[in-house]
Amino acid sequence: MNLAESVGKISGEIRTVLGKIKEGDIQCLLERIENAPRVFIYGEGRTGLVGKMFAVRLMHFGKEVYFVGEMLTPSFKRGDLLLILSGLANRERTVDMAVKANKLGGEVVSVTGNSSAPLYKYCSHTVLIPRSLKSLSASVSSQPLNSLFEQVLFFVLEGIVNILYHKLQINDEEMYARHFNL
Repeated sequence: MNLAESVGKISGEIRTVLGKIKEGDIQCLLERIENAPRVFIYGEGRTGLVGKMFAVRLMHFGKEVYFVGEMLTPSFKRGDLLLILSGLANRERTVDMAVKANKLGGEVVSVTGNSSAPLYKYCSHTVLIPRSLKSLSASVSSQPLNSLFEQVLFFVLEGIVNILYHKLQINDEEMYARHFNL
């Protein structure tokens, strides 16, 4: 296999999964992000890196946003939104975080690839990225581990960024004014 064949196979897998995501779920997530006074994002590993990229863009838009686990992340409060990004969404730490956020009066939403994730019952809304986890079914991807989930997650979040960019009519100058400059 050469690079063009490899990329062609990967992009085909991504398109297939993106086509299975419910648009209504994306719109629901988008509304919650727009309406939350503050957004806290949590994800681990490569999924967390995708979440951090999303957090940076929200910050560029002027949204108050934090990544859970960073030293400068403030306390979570009533009305805040916790966005949990997790392929399997079955780790005890992740579920415990959702429970605590609910007790603090916040809202929890998630993006996951696991339709039977224990996290579901603690979320007001979940976006399912179906058939994206090789750990649930080896036949979903030719790629290693859960790369397909992480790639589709990136496109979903970048799609939301692009929707917000046009909806909020934010210009690049405003964004550059918030961009890192040291």
